[in-house]
Amino acid sequence: KTGGTNSSTHKHLFQSGNLDIAFNDAVIINEWLASYPSYKIIEIRAGSNFTYVLFDNNGKHELWSIGINSTHGNLADGTTTNRNVLVEATLINNHMRDNNVRIDQFSCCGTQTAIFLFTDNTLFGIGYNGNSQLATGNTTDSNSKLTECILFNTYAKDNNTRILNLTTTNNTTFIYFDNNKVYATGYNNNGEMSRNNITNVQNQILECTYINTKLAEGYTLDFMQGGWHSMQYRIKSNSSGEFSWWGCGYNYQRYLGTATSHDGNIITLKDLELLEALISNNLTDKNNYKIALGLHYSGTMIMDPENGKVWKIGYFDSISGFGNPTSFNETPQISSDTLLTQTNPMIMNNIYFSRRAIYVVGNHPSKPLPPITYDNTLFGNQINIS
Repeated sequence: KTGGTNSSTHKHLFQSGNLDIAFNDAVIINEWLASYPSYKIIEIRAGSNFTYVLFDNNGKHELWSIGINSTHGNLADGTTTNRNVLVEATLINNHMRDNNVRIDQFSCCGTQTAIFLFTDNTLFGIGYNGNSQLATGNTTDSNSKLTECILFNTYAKDNNTRILNLTTTNNTTFIYFDNNKVYATGYNNNGEMSRNNITNVQNQILECTYINTKLAEGYTLDFMQGGWHSMQYRIKSNSSGEFSWWGCGYNYQRYLGTATSHDGNIITLKDLELLEALISNNLTDKNNYKIALGLHYSGTMIMDPENGKVWKIGYFDSISGFGNPTSFNETPQISSDTLLTQTNPMIMNNIYFSRRAIYVVGNHPSKPLPPITYDNTLFGNQINIS
């Protein structure tokens, strides 16, 4: 739902999507925040056709959802009814209550699948499982049911290792363990698993060979994120402490941030030199920025919180309202309906992609919020750039 005003809410959320290339007030979520002032946004995740919002309600964490829910019950409300208003994800909230845990990380995996890492270091999923992305050892859908991702959980237990990072691409799940290895299961037709092939991985989890080889050379994974059929990794040198970016998978019009045009699939691993140059040459603080990788035929966006400027790499079609650049260029105003004017001086906190939409969360100075403090146990090493 777009349009309207909401001057009473303290935290504003704007969305750009296929309804309009300009940013619009995400009224449903903002009206919720205005009606229930005890609720504060912790995190937002969006799949192709649905959105999760994780709230803090006076210290209690609650997950709510909106969007397509038919057939697979991926909104976790216990039904298969599509929702155009926020509904409580009761299956997730009941699991948190019954097991005395919180959501540590979560990710929407394509059209109608979601994966959750809880603070007891167990992984669960819900929804479509046709590519074995739920890591259940089969391709049976988990419709309106929270199911253990048994293959990942068993690996962690058998190898006495913990899950540090979770991300997904379209129908593929990636897990980074504290033994410095990335494993994946699901769809791999664009080489997103960096295994030097385009063979899907079903009913098992396998090493992401090329990123793991790179990590073994003396690096630690700092951050990873998935796009439509692509992966980006930020790794840190154990000797120098310097960061570098690497990627694999779908790379139309330098979508990932490679130095040269590569309109095919990267099935091994490539240095994202264009992305690194953008960060080095243009950002105020080279280690403090927000980054998002598009979930459709788009690209990479980086937001500089020091000056509010947004940069982009790759292909942004009319759905997102960014034109078709084949290299990075500056977008001081996110779209034609800017969030950064004297009449609307938004302070942007974060950006999120769905398949065909972009979310921006920010504060309005007429209703300022205190500085945001993050719970290290909740966000771990993703605080700065996730």
